[in-house]
Amino acid sequence: MLTRFRDLTINLDPLSRGYCLGNDRKIRTAHNSLARPTFIVNESQEDEIEAATYHFVSYMPIGERLYELNGLRLGPTELAVIAPGQNWLDIVRPIIEARMHSYSTDEIHFNLMALVSDRQRFYERQIEQLQRDSLQLPQPQREAELNELLNRLRVEKEKNRQYSVENARRHHNYVPFIVELLKQMGELGELTPILEEAKLNESSEKVEVEDEFYLSQNFGMKHTK
Repeated sequence: MLTRFRDLTINLDPLSRGYCLGNDRKIRTAHNSLARPTFIVNESQEDEIEAATYHFVSYMPIGERLYELNGLRLGPTELAVIAPGQNWLDIVRPIIEARMHSYSTDEIHFNLMALVSDRQRFYERQIEQLQRDSLQLPQPQREAELNELLNRLRVEKEKNRQYSVENARRHHNYVPFIVELLKQMGELGELTPILEEAKLNESSEKVEVEDEFYLSQNFGMKHTK
C-alpha cells in the first residue's frame, strides 16, 4: 500500500503529496482504525486549532545530511553534515535533548519514538548467516551463538504475539460496553459509592503530596543553613 502511494506521488510537491495522502481511502482507513474512541466529539474551531499543534517531528539521515521533517513546515530543514564514518545518532542526540529541555519540566509535550528494523527478521537473518558460515567456526562456538540467537528470536516472537493482541484491542471499540456498564451500575446503585471512594482517595493522595512537599522544603532549608 505504501509502496504504491510512493510510486504514484514521487514526482509531486510536498503539499500535493499531503493532499493525496489525506484522500487515500485505504491509508485513511488503516490510520483511523487505531484512533482513540471518544464519548463526545467537539468540532468547535478552537479545538481544531489546538489539535493542529500536535504533530510529528522526524529526524532522518539522508545521504550525508541530517534533516528535520516538521509537520508544520513546508519542507525539510537541513541540520548538519554527517562526516564519513560518523554515527548520525551522535549528531541528532543533543538536538533532541535541547528540544526536550526547552519544554517545562512539569509538563509532557511530546512522545519520543524510534523507527527500528524488525528484530525478529533481524535475528532470523543472523541465524541464516550463521548456518551458511557454520563450517568456518568451531562447533562449541557455533552452538553457543546459535542458541543465543534462538533465545533472542523466541523473545521477539513472543513480543510480536503480544503486539498482535494489543493491536486487536486497539481496534475494538469499548465505548458502548463502558456506557452500558455505567448505566447498569447506576441503576443498581453501585456507581455512587465508587465515586465517593474515588474522591476520598484523591483527597488523601493530595494531602500526602502536600506533606511530602512541606517536608522536602523544610529539610532543604535546614540543609542549606
